[in-house]
Amino acid sequence: SNITMAVAAPRRSSRQKRTATTVYDDAKQEMKRLSESPKKRKNISSSPSRRSQPTADSDNDDSDDDDGDHEDEESSSSLSDEEEFVKEKKKPAPKTTKTPTKRTASTTNKRNVAKKKKSPKVLLRQLANKVLEQEETPETSLMAALLQHAIASKPSNDATFDFESFIRDSILPRDDAYEVQADLIHLLFRAVGGVHSPPYLDAAKLEDYNHDDWDKVTNQLVDDMRYTPIPFFLLSNYDWEQQHQQSMDMHQAFRQAWEAFWYQLVEVTLSSNDRFAMEMVKDWNVRLHELLEVSQPDIRAAAVMASMQMALSLLKLSCDTKAKLARYERQVKSCSSSQKKKKQLLLDEQVQPTKRWLEELETLVDTNFTAVFMNRYRDSNPVIRAYNLSVLTQMMVQRPDLYLRDKYLKYIGWTLSDKNAQVRCAAIDGLLAPYSDMDALQNVVRKFLPRLADCTIDVSTKVQEKSMSLFLKLAKASLLEDFDDDLLWEQINNRALAADTTAVVRRDALYFIMDQLEAFDDQEEEEQKPTKNSTWKRDKKASLVKTKEIGIAKKLSALASWVAHSLTNGPIPLEHLRLELTDYVIESLRSMGPEYSSLVTNQWSAFVRAIKDSDSAAQMESDEQRVQVATQRVLIRMLASAARAEFSDKKKSSDSYVMTLLPLMTNLLRQFQTDSNCLTNLASLCQYFISSDCAHHPKLKAPMRDMVQALVDIYGTIGDDKSMPVIIESLAVLMESSQNTSTILSMCKSHISQLTKSLSQRLTESLQTSDKTDEPKKKKRKKRRSSTSTDEDKPSSDGNDEKESVIQRCLQRLSILAKRVNIQEFLPEDFRTTLIEGMTKRLEERQLDQKDTAENNGDDPMENIIPLIWQQDHDSKVHEACSRSVKYTLDFLLVSLAWDLYLAKKEEDPNAYDNDSDNDDNDAKADDDLEEYASHTVVQQRDELVEFLGTCFQQFLSQQDGDGDADGHGIYSSDQVHFSDTVQLAALQTCGDLRSLLPKIWSEARSPLLRAVALIQDQILIGGSIRFFRSKTSVLRNIEDQEEEDVSTVHTLLLPFGRSLLANWSLSNRREAGYVFTHFVGSGQAAQQLLQELSKMCKKMDPVRLMETHMASLRTSFDQWLLNEPEEIESEHPTDEEMAAFEQAEEAHQEEFELLLQQSKNLAQTLKPPKKALEAKLQDPMLAFLKEGIRFAFSLDSTDDEEDLLPGARLTFLLLLEYFGKLCKQQSTSVLREYWTEKVLALQQDADYDQAHQDDLEAMKQFAKIMGFPMVTTENVGQSPKSVLVRDYDDDEDNDDESSTPRRSSASRLSSEGGRRSSVARSSVSTALSPLLEEGGDDDDEETTPAKNRRSSVSMDTLEEEEEDEKTARSSTSADE
Repeated sequence: SNITMAVAAPRRSSRQKRTATTVYDDAKQEMKRLSESPKKRKNISSSPSRRSQPTADSDNDDSDDDDGDHEDEESSSSLSDEEEFVKEKKKPAPKTTKTPTKRTASTTNKRNVAKKKKSPKVLLRQLANKVLEQEETPETSLMAALLQHAIASKPSNDATFDFESFIRDSILPRDDAYEVQADLIHLLFRAVGGVHSPPYLDAAKLEDYNHDDWDKVTNQLVDDMRYTPIPFFLLSNYDWEQQHQQSMDMHQAFRQAWEAFWYQLVEVTLSSNDRFAMEMVKDWNVRLHELLEVSQPDIRAAAVMASMQMALSLLKLSCDTKAKLARYERQVKSCSSSQKKKKQLLLDEQVQPTKRWLEELETLVDTNFTAVFMNRYRDSNPVIRAYNLSVLTQMMVQRPDLYLRDKYLKYIGWTLSDKNAQVRCAAIDGLLAPYSDMDALQNVVRKFLPRLADCTIDVSTKVQEKSMSLFLKLAKASLLEDFDDDLLWEQINNRALAADTTAVVRRDALYFIMDQLEAFDDQEEEEQKPTKNSTWKRDKKASLVKTKEIGIAKKLSALASWVAHSLTNGPIPLEHLRLELTDYVIESLRSMGPEYSSLVTNQWSAFVRAIKDSDSAAQMESDEQRVQVATQRVLIRMLASAARAEFSDKKKSSDSYVMTLLPLMTNLLRQFQTDSNCLTNLASLCQYFISSDCAHHPKLKAPMRDMVQALVDIYGTIGDDKSMPVIIESLAVLMESSQNTSTILSMCKSHISQLTKSLSQRLTESLQTSDKTDEPKKKKRKKRRSSTSTDEDKPSSDGNDEKESVIQRCLQRLSILAKRVNIQEFLPEDFRTTLIEGMTKRLEERQLDQKDTAENNGDDPMENIIPLIWQQDHDSKVHEACSRSVKYTLDFLLVSLAWDLYLAKKEEDPNAYDNDSDNDDNDAKADDDLEEYASHTVVQQRDELVEFLGTCFQQFLSQQDGDGDADGHGIYSSDQVHFSDTVQLAALQTCGDLRSLLPKIWSEARSPLLRAVALIQDQILIGGSIRFFRSKTSVLRNIEDQEEEDVSTVHTLLLPFGRSLLANWSLSNRREAGYVFTHFVGSGQAAQQLLQELSKMCKKMDPVRLMETHMASLRTSFDQWLLNEPEEIESEHPTDEEMAAFEQAEEAHQEEFELLLQQSKNLAQTLKPPKKALEAKLQDPMLAFLKEGIRFAFSLDSTDDEEDLLPGARLTFLLLLEYFGKLCKQQSTSVLREYWTEKVLALQQDADYDQAHQDDLEAMKQFAKIMGFPMVTTENVGQSPKSVLVRDYDDDEDNDDESSTPRRSSASRLSSEGGRRSSVARSSVSTALSPLLEEGGDDDDEETTPAKNRRSSVSMDTLEEEEEDEKTARSSTSADE
């Protein structure tokens, strides 16, 4: 019968009413609390009052529920008798605290072994100690007796648990059938979280229960379940997380015992002599079927498991009965003679009852299966659906004559489209089962083949793996031969090259592909075997080797041809083929058995043969030529991938590799030098020629020399960024290998020397020629970009494109070469000076003349002076080549500095300064040494590079000027903007590397060389980097709105700062770090994750410095928020459009403040682990942090000199300190009360206090409430209509609850003051500041923003003073930095 479930009111008056949407919510909250609690949870009291208390009371318990995690090894032994089990259950073990065992090597090993695998009996014992109530004993509780026998049982045959004695002694002897039914149902209720007592059912009235009675029983059970934590459920559909592995193992062990009990219950009952045994089984099934419609999923799951196990047990009995009947029938047939008539009559008497018994069993199985499966295979709970499918699979395996039919197979096909991956896996397992007749699957495969193919691209990789295994099985059974759908097979085959799946799926897909290729047919191999002739014995070995090589080459060609067809499917250019996917083929082949892994293991001659065959095919003029060229590239990529997989982890390559490939490598390199992909893969093969003894063979010297010459020649002619580093890497490995002889070393060094000299000479000539051809009288002219000019005013640009291209290619090759090989000794002495002068000249030609702009006295003050070179008809490629040349120049200068520093440090004598004596003489000597190193080549290179970086940052273009006007005045060209961004981005990355290479901490080193080269004066680099970084803020902010985040842009802009900050953290610029940390929120997940990792590293080095950085970040973001405040509507009668636009601006401003609050929360979380208190050593620095924040919030000083801020203008900043204030203990914050009171009194006594905005005062009030600070007022300010009421918050008041953030109304704030902010003040990047002096305070001629605002941002030129104020604030509260 169907039971309608409804959540009942609490049946005990002590419980509180709940408003949970499901009966699971409270238990899930409890589970979440338990998973986050760091301590060991005390077991819930086993008395009935345990369940009479609401779970809210247990929320205050900071303990953990997992007692089994720290069980001693001795406690894992199984119980031997009932007395020991009862004795242990009476111990109040859950309420006692165990003394942790002293960890030793032996105990650690034991713990590790026990943690890997625990037997089900050990897990059940732990579960019993954890879940059973104190009064639950085997005499009073069927659940306790069940667990006892499960722990003490001795397995028989294949069963893990043996409940036969338990069933015969505790269940069958009872006379009252209703009492047995009530106990079994109560056992089920106890397993899903019900209480032990009082019982839910009255056995005496069970026969008369109607629907209403069952409703009351189930509602009562659900009411008890809601107060039971999920770990205390013996049977639960909870999706256990990884941190609860112990609990998951225990509940899986109980599930095995549960299934075994119900399975053996039927088996033992029907094997007894009770004539009512079958009726008992039927009654039990009926009772279980009545629970299948309960809305609580755990109850349904327990009833489904019990009923299905009973069906499986009945099915097993039917199998045995059928076999017995078949034996009787065979014996009857053998008794046909008259002498055996008597025996035949006796057998006939046994056959008929056996047939009736078999029919009765099959009928009961079918009735049970229909009642459960037909109603529950579409259950709302995926665990129940999957369990039904698994039982159906077992039934089809045991009785294929009854269930392996299309009538039941269709359910498996339907559930292939289930929304849950667990159910889809169970459906595929139903087709993967070991059936005796695979032909029975023909119809279901034909109907659901498209869906099976879609399972190979399922979102779950587990489903993908199972579906690929199924296709292999179907192909082996020849069930796929009649299907001809190219798109379907292509979808399956392409999984072999899929990057979004597992290696198992790719391997099985490759198996599936090779089964379709003719080259892998066994008959093909038989036809290739050489026939016996007169020279058979003599050429036997050579013929076999050649035949095997040809066969392998054909197989490799077949695989490469399939890969090429897959990669060229569609209008894909050959240069854009994803050849890296070919590596998956080699990976899959190597993971297969010896039959296929041998194809790519030491088969170099077969690879060469396949490449030659593909080369001849690629020369044909046909439609397939494109595919043949792709096949050739794939084969070369496969060769390179196989060599990398074979020799990357070995110190020595094979002799066959060198002997086979080295003589052919020169021709291959020159043949494919115009193909970037092939050249890259072939060049990577050259580095593996150095580890074999064959490399020293005299006959291989000439091929080695030719190969090196070919690499050098090709490097000097190509311009591909992809293949050039690989060529240099191979040459460097040949030079550095200890296996090679001095001849090879000198050979490589000689070729690299000639290459370097040739490139440097050509570059010098190009730079000097370009300088001579320029007009000496060329000057920048003050004119609009839109103004007209004659042809005489525009010098010809003929030849500029070629010159810049030559310079770019030479610099590109030099920079790549210098990154891997030290070429300093091969360069002319004045090469670096010539290079810097030439590139500086090109940069100066393209930068704005700031002086001319400042001296402009024209009518239009916004008119810009565009350099003449941007007004000429230059091809955009000229500027692109110049920007790339600047990038390569920076790379070359940085690498050259690094090489010289490495050599200088290597040549330095450590004994000259490595001593323990510290006296004045040594200090004086150190100062003298430092002066001597001032003219060192590394120091000079450092200064030259810093100066050149400053020139690069001078290319900055103001966003304000770039907006232009309606006439087009002051608009930069796209080429100029692109050039500026490219140059500054390259400079930003070089700054990060340079500051990491020469950290400030070296200034305290004992080595005079390191002290001399330490980059102390980096203000120019920081100022330029920050200015460019701030101009790209909108780029980072827009990433969060993208469907797929541009991770490369995030890394390009943030990683240079991250590297330099980590290298100089103890002496880092806090304002610089603050600007970086402003992107903790609002810039996408990639930026947030990067900054989280940066915070972790910085905290390990200096957590106090991290606090100071957070303060700088919050102040920077807050100032920017103030600048973005919406302007007041000037009209007295605004239109609807103006009001709508203003309201929209207000909402955007409020959303921006919400991001500020989220940023503050994330920054605060970096200072302490979740669910843990702030470290004791950080308490005092945190107080200093809060004091500085309070000082800033109450400060009235403005950055401009004309007008100070109104009282309370920055009080909203206090809301950003809430999360930091909660990190401190309530007692520790009391030291700030005096300072707080002083600031509040000073504010309230201000003459302009009545002009303070109400939102700001509410923010102060909210912060005081959270921190427990008093609100002080005086008599002379009580008349203010906006004054805050006096209130002193008690120290003991709970301040953990977060108050809602008040909405700040910009309209009301702006209405009191008009015209306070200009467009210049709201600019995201300050253009009036010098880009190179933003950090210091030495520029006296800087312009400031207009002083029309009530609030103003903090100028960057006050950085040093602010840092001094921060130090003073920290020292005032005894915060030890």
